[in-house]
Amino acid sequence: MSINIASNVYIAYVIEIINSMKWITFSIAIFLLTANSFAQGHFVTLFDANAPDYMNVNVIEATINGLVMEAGDEIAVFDGTLCCAKVILSGPIIYPSISATLKTSTSYATPPNGYTPGHTITYKFWDSNNSLEISGISSQYVNNLGSPVSTPTFADGESAFVKLSYTEVNSVPVANAGIDQTINEGILVTL
Repeated sequence: MSINIASNVYIAYVIEIINSMKWITFSIAIFLLTANSFAQGHFVTLFDANAPDYMNVNVIEATINGLVMEAGDEIAVFDGTLCCAKVILSGPIIYPSISATLKTSTSYATPPNGYTPGHTITYKFWDSNNSLEISGISSQYVNNLGSPVSTPTFADGESAFVKLSYTEVNSVPVANAGIDQTINEGILVTL
């Protein structure tokens, strides 16, 4: 009889372990699905594989209005309207310890799905805190020692080091309501 009770206790213990493992497995699955949905980000690249011809773009500084970009923000590399690569930042870029490398690939398809060698490199930011896509990014290219170099174009097998920044320019609003008018109160005015 004691063997039967011990067996029942053992079976109950095994069932409890299995249920705990199911809960842990379920929790891990939910976490991975959630993390994957956040990792997709704002920008969509057209090519996600490693092509034989590529160019590395190493971002060593990225700021929006003088503030360092932070976790969740994105940097994307474009050839015209084609998004060739993107990175979702896990924290601020602190060069030389932390940089963001974007591996862009040459287009091998029609319509194009990557950069065309010789084309101009442009950038866009995604400010995750303000849910704002930003274009008109200023770029300053440097060599591996930090000295300025000329602006490169897309080129197979090359690497570029770049400091990126965006500064919003506030313009004084201008309104033109026509010529000055003097009107008595209660009269309809047309501008």
